[in-house]
Amino acid sequence: MLAITGGLRTSPNDLLDAHAGVLPVNLMLERICHSATIWATTLPRGHPIQAMVQRYSKAPVKTHLPPLQKMIKQFQIKPQCYETIMPDPHSPTYKKTFTLTIAESKEESIKEEKKDEADIRIYTDGSGYEGSIGATAVLYRKGVQEPMKTLCFHLGSLKKHTTYEGKAVGSLLAAWMLQDQPEVGKVAITSYSDSQAFIKTILRMFWYLSF
Repeated sequence: MLAITGGLRTSPNDLLDAHAGVLPVNLMLERICHSATIWATTLPRGHPIQAMVQRYSKAPVKTHLPPLQKMIKQFQIKPQCYETIMPDPHSPTYKKTFTLTIAESKEESIKEEKKDEADIRIYTDGSGYEGSIGATAVLYRKGVQEPMKTLCFHLGSLKKHTTYEGKAVGSLLAAWMLQDQPEVGKVAITSYSDSQAFIKTILRMFWYLSF
């Protein structure tokens, strides 16, 4: 506190704590222990420390209390009284820019594709052939039978790359070819991929990035 405030060596500690906005040592340590206990109590159920918290709260040890149980007892923590609430990261006026859907079956996917009225449709894929992995994306405009643009990319040997990577790169190619399209943001655009694993990964990424 002397270093923070520049006070005299004879200045009282409690006065320096108040001026520096710092808790006294005993209260600071208590707050740290309380935060650590709450953190342990709210861990996912599969976590080993969470299992210890549940065990100590239901059947506490009577002698030779471990540190975690001491803190649970000290702060009167009851794990069963805590509720997990998922926050909404968006404002009330937020509108989704992207939507991702997975058809329930191959037939359902074909029906949805036929009903698609998007101005721009992009079909992507990635696969292995003759020991190599490649990716491609093809862009179609509404009312035009022939593809307007095609991009291909060779990733490399199957020994170093996977089909999943190829399908992911195919979707990256789709985003790459849209950079030159002036209609982006003004018209409906649909991108198709036959990799459910990749689509589910994108869904998780959207959830994390929304925070």
